[in-house]
Amino acid sequence: MSLALLVKSGAWMPLRLRFAVPLAVAGYALSEAPTLPGTDVHPGLAATVGFFALLVASLAAADAHRGSTFLARPLWQELGRVSFAFYLVHLLVIASVSSAWPDGHPELPWRQAVPLALAAFGIALAIAWVLHRAVEVPAQRWLLRFDPARRATVGG
Repeated sequence: MSLALLVKSGAWMPLRLRFAVPLAVAGYALSEAPTLPGTDVHPGLAATVGFFALLVASLAAADAHRGSTFLARPLWQELGRVSFAFYLVHLLVIASVSSAWPDGHPELPWRQAVPLALAAFGIALAIAWVLHRAVEVPAQRWLLRFDPARRATVGG
């Protein structure tokens, strides 16, 4: 949020994408770095979070100031709207799909694991889209009826 406010106010301009993307990739690689000896401190995870925050800020700035990125396309916009519902259901779908294996941990060769993972992703995305359309959007509309600022502009 702090980065978003800084970018929005113009107080800070993030890195260009050609620098932010490699940093995010490096941050992802660092996520597996070991903890500091004798502690639970994960410096690699801190780098991962920081570099991905820079990437998000860079993408937002690119969309706002330098023309649009692929994220401005309608498909990606819709996936963004559905993302909260996806977050809510994806672990339930993964647990359901993998429940047929002992301890819920399928150990499959990649040729079988990839289609299973894609199927779980597709199922979770479909459920998320339905939840977004059937529950989240109507709930937002219902809640906005009680927003005094919105009522004042509507005239009611």
